[in-house]
Amino acid sequence: MTDGEIICLLNNRNESAIQRCQEKYGAYCKVIAGNILANTQDSEECLNDALYKVWNAIPPAKPKSLKAFLGRITRNQALDVYDYRSAGKRGGGQVQLALDEIEECIGAADGVESAFDSRVFATVMNSFLAGVPEQQRLIFLKRYLHFDSIDDIAAALAVSASKVKSVLFRLRQKLRDRLIKEGILS
Repeated sequence: MTDGEIICLLNNRNESAIQRCQEKYGAYCKVIAGNILANTQDSEECLNDALYKVWNAIPPAKPKSLKAFLGRITRNQALDVYDYRSAGKRGGGQVQLALDEIEECIGAADGVESAFDSRVFATVMNSFLAGVPEQQRLIFLKRYLHFDSIDDIAAALAVSASKVKSVLFRLRQKLRDRLIKEGILS
């Protein structure tokens, strides 16, 4: 079933749309949530919450990409669960490491998550990522969108962990320069 057909089912309030979303993108969303939460049961619960939010969001939302829409909702839901669990303590997991890395780059005063949700930031970020080579873009997205570990990224792309670290460092520097140039950072 295509994304358009699933969105049509959602618009018509047909409950089978939830099942179709889960069949098509459930594994994808569980990986995103699992990378953040590192717990299978919590990842499944996160997926269920994300599907419920999609049900409530469409309509009126009209996503261009159902996969990206559902992935973003799942990521945000998992980050909310992660924040709730780690309140008052500083975690050493991949999520906190990745958030710390990117926060140094973008210097978000009120949090990385709110900066990522900004429309202006999203436009600049999309433009920035469109201008980097595909492998570098994949490394960046695997780290800061899916929260994959450095070693997992290296294994998936058949490169060394030091190369992944180097690419991430250079991309953060270039992104920071771009955000300053665009007037988002000072």
